[in-house]
Amino acid sequence: MGKNLGLAVTAEGWALAVISWGKTGRLTQLLSGEWSPEEPVSTKAAILKQVFERYRLAKEKVVVSVPMKAGYWKELRLPALPPREMVMLIKNTFFSGLQEVPTEFCWQYKKYQAEGKEQRVVCFALPDQVGNEIKALMDQAALNPLYFSPDLYSLSKGLNVIAPRGYHPAEITLLVIIRAHDVEVALVKDGDLVYYRSFPLLLTDGVIERGAVEEDLRLTKFMMRKENRYLANTCYFWDQTGQCDEE
Repeated sequence: MGKNLGLAVTAEGWALAVISWGKTGRLTQLLSGEWSPEEPVSTKAAILKQVFERYRLAKEKVVVSVPMKAGYWKELRLPALPPREMVMLIKNTFFSGLQEVPTEFCWQYKKYQAEGKEQRVVCFALPDQVGNEIKALMDQAALNPLYFSPDLYSLSKGLNVIAPRGYHPAEITLLVIIRAHDVEVALVKDGDLVYYRSFPLLLTDGVIERGAVEEDLRLTKFMMRKENRYLANTCYFWDQTGQCDEE
């Protein structure tokens, strides 16, 4: 029986999921803990190292999840090509939208089943500074990450919290989450993310500048229509600050 290990790392803590595989996969272990954002990397690494040793978990091929808003996510629709040419096309297309080319450790992509002559690909990249911080944490914890992936849990949780009982995953749904310091906008189709953007909130003495939020949301709407083929059937708005309303 094989095992997959997924490690989620945030500024506030960590979570570790162990999935065991037979004929199907099942979650067999779920561990989590907290740490202060101010804790040094060495302290965080010691915590992770102790967890892996205590539960006798393999330190190789760990899939590391990082917060969506820490990086850059994009869906691509590309011609279906042979594998080598496909990788080059993905790199050239995805990197053209980035300010700097990420190192190999700091970006990943996932290909979906080709639809005729078209290939759907989702890409995720971290700024080198963020990626290097995660790599330093993994190195000091003596962990060997297989790759990293964006953590979609907060978006799934958001839909589960605010969507009505009649919500169906097949709907094309726009989710807007206003947090204490930033805004996340996600477009979900068939339970799958097809567009994502986050932007920081402009605050004056702790008060949200609503005009700036409205302008950023208008820009997001324009970008979404330009880059994406889907239009939302439903929009859910989750304000966690108590300062905004759906208008």
